[in-house]
Amino acid sequence: METSTSDGKHGIQWRARNQSGNFNLTRFFIAKDGQIYLGRSKLDRELYPLYELTVRVEDQGTPKLSSTTIVLIHILDVNDNTPQFIFPSIGNNTVYVRKETK
Repeated sequence: METSTSDGKHGIQWRARNQSGNFNLTRFFIAKDGQIYLGRSKLDRELYPLYELTVRVEDQGTPKLSSTTIVLIHILDVNDNTPQFIFPSIGNNTVYVRKETK
């Protein structure tokens, strides 16, 4: 998937391409000043902890000059899930610990 924008006839044009295959590019957008912003969609670190964008900028001059970089977006965890006990199993709610356990 790819998206792009242009800043005037001789301005800078950017193009972002999804490398990780795990999101729609409308989740992020790049402003004219180069800042990357989150769109309206929610992010879920449990589903996708990392997004990888290949961003290419190109001017409209003659000759055209361009540069490409990879932007990695790491999603941090927030405390949005209630903790769950996985042990002891539902039943007698007893945990046995050996006295040698440190």
